[in-house]
Amino acid sequence: MSLKRENVHASARLQQGGCTLIAVVTSTLMRMPVRDSLRSWLSNEGYALSSISCLHALRAAECDVRDRCPNQFISMTQDWHYPFPTLYAGKLLKRYKRFFADIELESGEVITAHCPNTGPMTGVCHIGGQVMVSHNPSPKRKLAYTWELSAVDDTVATWAGANTALPNRVVRSVLEHRLLPQLGPYDEIRSEVKYGTDGKSRIDFLLTGTGDRPIYIEVKNTTWAQETLALFPDTVTTRGQKHLRELTQLLPEARAVMLYFINRGDCTAFAPGDEKDPTYGELLRTAIAAGVEVLPCRFEVTPPAIRYLGLADLAI
Repeated sequence: MSLKRENVHASARLQQGGCTLIAVVTSTLMRMPVRDSLRSWLSNEGYALSSISCLHALRAAECDVRDRCPNQFISMTQDWHYPFPTLYAGKLLKRYKRFFADIELESGEVITAHCPNTGPMTGVCHIGGQVMVSHNPSPKRKLAYTWELSAVDDTVATWAGANTALPNRVVRSVLEHRLLPQLGPYDEIRSEVKYGTDGKSRIDFLLTGTGDRPIYIEVKNTTWAQETLALFPDTVTTRGQKHLRELTQLLPEARAVMLYFINRGDCTAFAPGDEKDPTYGELLRTAIAAGVEVLPCRFEVTPPAIRYLGLADLAI
């Protein structure tokens, strides 16, 4: 049971169901998601992919390959991206009633765009600043344009995401491509699952499958920064405080993960925004001490696409 290919980078010997599986991943195959690479190889080797032991081997091999060949995994991560639709440059004239922004396009046309971010947008809402908008002239929409990006220049000129509806879509793709090895193996990804003591809250993502415990993931969009330090929240958030309490209550029967989506590429560290909401900061530190996991995920945001950069340092 062997497979010969050129440029073999790693082999993982895994004991499953009384047999030894040797998983070989090449640089070519590593350009696909690891799971797809291994599934293709297993199929070529004549394994029945519906076999439980085979699926266990597949999941274990996926994690093992990430540990044994991090350079190739980094290369694969860099290949992943979440594309934007065509974006149009403009200048922010004003933002009002939370949901509206008047923007002057490069053509000179002044349009009113939908602003999906209902928060204060601290540090990323600059009157006269450069922005990017998408255009979707659907008859079902009241506004054809959506404010997607803001230019910021705290330390270096970069873009920050303005569309708070986007992070969950991006994280969904990240989870599907298994780009967060810290989570371990999982089979199923579910969204907006009810949880909490009152049953009225919905978790952004629930991962189930191979692991011994389900994984609950709450996603928080993060754009406020002080130099290279990303901060959340940028205002008092009773809803965010509630999420931290409910995540802590899931322990130890489940894993609870707070994923901070750092929606700009110039930040290398993350900390709670104590200046804006000291209660949230206290709750976050208490949650971490209780076992809640924190993944401060860095993303490079550019008009063509969003790319995952890895984890930021946690400055608690």
